[in-house]
Amino acid sequence: MKRSEKASVMSEVMFRHIS
Repeated sequence: MKRSEKASVMSEVMFRHIS
């Protein structure tokens, strides 16, 4: 898994969780 990919997924999950 690429680091950028993991960061993107984490960011999306965090954003979804906050929303």
